[in-house]
Amino acid sequence: MKNKTLKIIYYLFIIYFLVIPQAQADSILGPSLKYKDVVVERVINMSVLKLADGEKIRLIGIKSQGVLRRRANEIKTDSNGFIVDEPASPTISVETQGFEYLKQLVEGQHVRIELDALKTDDDFITLGYVFLLKNNIFVNVELLRNGYAEMQIRVPNTKYELKLRQAFQEARREQRGLQGE
Repeated sequence: MKNKTLKIIYYLFIIYFLVIPQAQADSILGPSLKYKDVVVERVINMSVLKLADGEKIRLIGIKSQGVLRRRANEIKTDSNGFIVDEPASPTISVETQGFEYLKQLVEGQHVRIELDALKTDDDFITLGYVFLLKNNIFVNVELLRNGYAEMQIRVPNTKYELKLRQAFQEARREQRGLQGE
């Protein structure tokens, strides 16, 4: 009888934790252990990382610059209508510097990802704050502090809003990167 009761309690416990929402589970058990130690495979753009398991993580608080496109009136063509390539510029854009910085910082590295109230965006990409395991560098903050990204705070993901704002303001004050242009 006692064994049967323990089995029933055990199964109810398992079922309960399988069906409750992730937010409630996080509040009971702490943040998901899944993101305690993961490897970044590559940087897709300034706000999206791809993990070794294929999952994509969008950095909370970072506004993606997207793909830089030339306007139609900026594209030069020859007399036959073919596009004329502009000579290569010896300077490297801030966006390119930021992308290279992020790649060097996180690609192939073990990171910890913290989630906030809203777990995914409209494209079902996981939203997170990324920390390097080896030295606990807060990647989202470092991008803003160095002026490599614009800040974008979206409610309800405000867990580290103050740190993100301070880093962005520091870049503006010191005129670093995009904030110095």
